Amino acid sequence: MICFPIAGTKIQVEFSFIAVCALLSAMGNTEIFICGFIAAALHELSHLTVMTFFHMKTESIIFHGCGIRICPKQILCSYEQELIMLLAGPFANIAAWAFMTLFSCSTSAAQAQLMIGLINLLPCRRLDGGGALCCAFSITRLGFFTAERILRSIFIFTPIFMIFMGFLCNITNFTYYMLLVYLLFSEIFL
Repeated sequence: MICFPIAGTKIQVEFSFIAVCALLSAMGNTEIFICGFIAAALHELSHLTVMTFFHMKTESIIFHGCGIRICPKQILCSYEQELIMLLAGPFANIAAWAFMTLFSCSTSAAQAQLMIGLINLLPCRRLDGGGALCCAFSITRLGFFTAERILRSIFIFTPIFMIFMGFLCNITNFTYYMLLVYLLFSEIFL
C-alpha cells in the first residue's frame, strides 16, 4: 500500500487498485479505460466539492480494487446534507453525459459518464444510491429495525433482480455480473 498526505488528507493507494487498473488497461481499449477513469474522477470530485461546501473535512481517500472511498473526519451532519453529498457524484456523471450527448462529444466518454452515474445510483448499501436510500429512511418516522429490514430486503433484491435481467437481456459482460455478485455477497455477509 502506498500512503501519503496531501493538505491534511491521508491518501492511500492499495495494490488491488493498481492491479485492477493494470488489468483493465491491458485487457481492453485504452480510450475506454481513460474515459472510465475520468468519469470516476468527476464523480469523486463532485462528492468532495459538496463536502467542502458543507465545511466537512476529509480524513482519507482510499483507492482500492472496487473503487474509491472518501472518509470524512466528522460524521455529524444532517441527513439532508448527507443525501446531497451522496447524490452529487451520480448526478454530476449524468449531467456530464447529457452535456456530451447534446454537443456530440466522444461516445465512449459519454457512455462512461452514464454508466458510472447509473451504477452508483443502484439501491445497494455499498453504492451512493443505497446510502441515499438509508438517509431517506432515516428521515422517515419508521423505527430503526423496521427500516433496516426493509432496506436489507431492497439491498438483497436489487442485485438478484439485476442478474436475472442481465440473463434475460443477454448481457455477456463478465464485470457486470461480478459487480452484482459482489454487491449481493457484501450485503448477505454484512
